[in-house]
Amino acid sequence: MVSFLFILTSFISVILFDFLPVQRFIKSMLTSQKDAFKVLGNKTIEDKEKQKLLLSSALKVLIETSKLALFFFIAFLPYIALIYIGPTFKENVNFYNVMVSFKGIFISSIVFLLYYLLKKQYGRFGL
Repeated sequence: MVSFLFILTSFISVILFDFLPVQRFIKSMLTSQKDAFKVLGNKTIEDKEKQKLLLSSALKVLIETSKLALFFFIAFLPYIALIYIGPTFKENVNFYNVMVSFKGIFISSIVFLLYYLLKKQYGRFGL
């Protein structure tokens, strides 16, 4: 029962992570950082204008990083729910200990690999 709950939680977490637009935010952050280096290297822009452009770029990176952190929190939300709700399904089991044990890490890794292998083989699932 414990392994089944953990496999189900891992599968839900992988699906959530797959459907979150993580790659788009990472590309946006990288573009902002590249633009900041272009601004620094530009000799035709005055210092005050450079400062404004760099501050706006830094703010954009901060916002994108915050969104990315929120997405990772959402992806790990099933594990957090399992820690708090799991004991109602199976008493006397500490799901946090299961999660950080070799068995938990192994199950999570296998579910992750199986999901992405199946996705690569059959395309995006229509969930």
